[in-house]
Amino acid sequence: DQKECEYLPHILIIPKGAELSVGSSDDVLHNVHMTGAVNANVAVPDSKSNPSILKMKTANPDVFFWLAYTWQAGALVLQQSAEVGWKPKYITGPDMLIAPELIQQAGAASEGLVAVSAAWDPYDMSNQKMLAFKDNFKKKYNRESHGFAATPYDAIYMIAEAVRLGGFSSDGIAAGLRAIKGFNGVCGFNMSFDPTLGTIKKDVGYVTIKNQQYTTYVPP
Repeated sequence: DQKECEYLPHILIIPKGAELSVGSSDDVLHNVHMTGAVNANVAVPDSKSNPSILKMKTANPDVFFWLAYTWQAGALVLQQSAEVGWKPKYITGPDMLIAPELIQQAGAASEGLVAVSAAWDPYDMSNQKMLAFKDNFKKKYNRESHGFAATPYDAIYMIAEAVRLGGFSSDGIAAGLRAIKGFNGVCGFNMSFDPTLGTIKKDVGYVTIKNQQYTTYVPP
């Protein structure tokens, strides 16, 4: 069982060949994700009994913003919405939702999804560094790149620039990071650090799924 987003029991030993039944006492969507001898990603509960999907369908908002940390969870929400005949304007946040696997699993249910990317826009044809990064990543690893690969890549180069500006000491690197202005990387252009907080400031990107492909989205 899943209760308050935790498995009960947390660890379970079962005999080989036995049947495992997984349910949920929560009124939110969960997924059971298994890897190993058996690979599966199953929605719990299913769309016909999922109270979250049914509540959203009843409310029928013009736009629905939701956060799904993985493409697997995002695909499940899209599939379950389509199964109950609800097709809202979905807008989502995390960069991991910008994944070809989401389209493959959700199929036509993914059409029209808008993803807000705080890290990068992998479909911005004006960013030559990003295009080269995608090409080199696929050649080396034989799979598509994603935001969790692009952000640390840029971080290494930003730290190197901070060392050049401030030196190798911890205080020097901190000062160098705050001094960075207009850094152009894989994740975008004109990145800089807030001089007080030390956090990165950059524009967000938008992508949408059109004809089963990701493309840059321009908000109206």
